[in-house]
Amino acid sequence: MKVVQDRLNHASERITADIYTHVRAPLQSDAAERVGRADSAGLNVLDLVVGR
Repeated sequence: MKVVQDRLNHASERITADIYTHVRAPLQSDAAERVGRADSAGLNVLDLVVGR
């Protein structure tokens, strides 16, 4: 969060967190759904992530 705060020139991490925390939940939910689908299809999720 600190890196984002610095890049966006926010006065505090709290401001950055207040603005961007709502973005993380849908991204995490989407990622979990994709991992679940890959797992259900019998794919090795770790292999997909590291490109094996």
